[in-house]
Amino acid sequence: MANVPNSISKMDQTEVDAESPDSEFLQTKIAANINALIDRQVKVVTSTSSGTFVVPALVTKIEITGIGGGGGGGSGGGTVVASGEGATGGGSGGACGASSYTLVVTPGDTYTIVIGAGGGGHGGAGINNGGTGTNGGNTTFSGPAGTLTFHGGRGGTGGVSGFSVARTAGNPGSSGLGGMSGIAGNLNSGTTGGSGGAALPGGPVDGYGNSGAGGNGASRLGTNQGGGAGGGGSQGLLQVSWVGD
Repeated sequence: MANVPNSISKMDQTEVDAESPDSEFLQTKIAANINALIDRQVKVVTSTSSGTFVVPALVTKIEITGIGGGGGGGSGGGTVVASGEGATGGGSGGACGASSYTLVVTPGDTYTIVIGAGGGGHGGAGINNGGTGTNGGNTTFSGPAGTLTFHGGRGGTGGVSGFSVARTAGNPGSSGLGGMSGIAGNLNSGTTGGSGGAALPGGPVDGYGNSGAGGNGASRLGTNQGGGAGGGGSQGLLQVSWVGD
């Protein structure tokens, strides 16, 4: 949706130089048209919680930009001293990116907004294998013109315990729409999650749609240890914008 350039200022009628007999009429008409265009501004409503949106009067087209909830990280594997090996780290969840769509709408119609929750990180499983983080929730915008869905990121899987015969690192969660997949764990510790996607027009989106980090795998040194918990993903967000008076 095009924005009206901020650099344009309202013009005075005397700035129009027309030499026809109707120059005064032309000056008035042109100045009025330009000033009316400038007065139409881009309106933006940002939702960080679920609710409704009612299409304003005279508005027939809106732009929807959304982000799903980020996936939670998997927990790291645990270990026991007798195994002689460190456990593997959990994979991080998948992050989500921002994407935009344009809808043709009818003034007065009501749309339902659902904001996707961030996925929970797995809390750890003692000296056993780590567990999988939960998926991030979908952000949706639904009403008479249809439903838009901005998918949440998937949860990362857990690491494997140090006394397992075949130790494998936790797998990363897959991304939501336009986002980044998580990062796999390794043989010693989990790794951080991917970041959120591109910034929304009209406002920052830091902290929305980010994924949770994978939990650390337990060390082989010292006493028996449980794997570290995975981090939680952050919630989604939705923005509605339109040109109006």
